[in-house]
Amino acid sequence: SNAYRYINFSISNQFYMMCKNQGLDFFKIRDLMRDNYKRNTNIPKAGFTAGPCLLKDAMQLSSFYNHKFSLIHSAMLINEDLPIFIIKKLSEKYDLRKKTVGVLGLSFKAENDDIRDSLSIKLLKHLKSKKIRTLQSDEYYKDKNNIDKNLLVRKSDIIIISTPHRAYKNLKINKKKVLIDIWGLVEKNRKTFLVTGGTGFIGSNICELLVNKNYRVKIYDNNSRGNLSKIKKIKKKIKFIKGDIRNKELLNRALKNTDAVIHLAYVNGTGNF
Repeated sequence: SNAYRYINFSISNQFYMMCKNQGLDFFKIRDLMRDNYKRNTNIPKAGFTAGPCLLKDAMQLSSFYNHKFSLIHSAMLINEDLPIFIIKKLSEKYDLRKKTVGVLGLSFKAENDDIRDSLSIKLLKHLKSKKIRTLQSDEYYKDKNNIDKNLLVRKSDIIIISTPHRAYKNLKINKKKVLIDIWGLVEKNRKTFLVTGGTGFIGSNICELLVNKNYRVKIYDNNSRGNLSKIKKIKKKIKFIKGDIRNKELLNRALKNTDAVIHLAYVNGTGNF
């Protein structure tokens, strides 16, 4: 079981590295691969794949098979190389000796204080070996060099989320900061949609679809034809702005920090013409 999982994780990690090398968005491609295709539902996210069991059990199985289990060895090279790959890609764009790199999360998996075989620790050691200034934080593992996560975010030029603790999901990270989030964890990676006419029949269904795909959603509607009851399932997950589409000032405020607009606001019905 662990050998199978270890290989599966390596596939996503290889895809992640391929996408980065080609300047593509791994998360978008993964979403497209999984969209309405049940066979791809279980494609894992990329991320540091480590810990005392996954690799150990995989290598024991390989040993039992006289080291002819080539998939395991390929998976090990991919998974263990991911921290080095991240540093290499950063070095291509920045002079890291002039930057402060913050590492968020040191344990080998989320909501845990176990650092055995942690690739986060491997990442930190490689950064330090290159004389790069580092800051570190973890929600569970205690270390004298740890600092508060919010302080790390403020003081770092580059922030690497190496362990996907839930506490990092809603961190406020300035857009000027360089964020490396191999897990696709934090809010910064989510696109924001403004849907005008979002409480109507079509708009409410589109909004529900966007929420289910983990997008941020703002609805702009005066409810002249729509109704808030149509968005009751998602009302706690969206931002509703009551306003007329002809109110330019209010509409411009609603458009701030928006990545895309789905414009559905209009007057319909024979009684209006």
